[in-house]
Amino acid sequence: MSIQHDEKGQIVIGEAALALALSEREISLNTLIMQLSRMEAGCVTDERIQSIVKARNWLMSFEHPQDAAACLPYLNS
Repeated sequence: MSIQHDEKGQIVIGEAALALALSEREISLNTLIMQLSRMEAGCVTDERIQSIVKARNWLMSFEHPQDAAACLPYLNS
């Protein structure tokens, strides 16, 4: 199943974005990936780790931010 249709993956990415926003850091593809890595390091359940890894891998599938923006315009918001 694609992360686009995976509610848990979307929630995990939202949590990463919220953590960045609350700490007044830039929200970008790279910072989201780094935040997901930090979140993974603090996890204790396999299910949560799998959700984070899947979300991070999905974000990493976009080599260039402009590719992500073209495919997913809501990332520009």
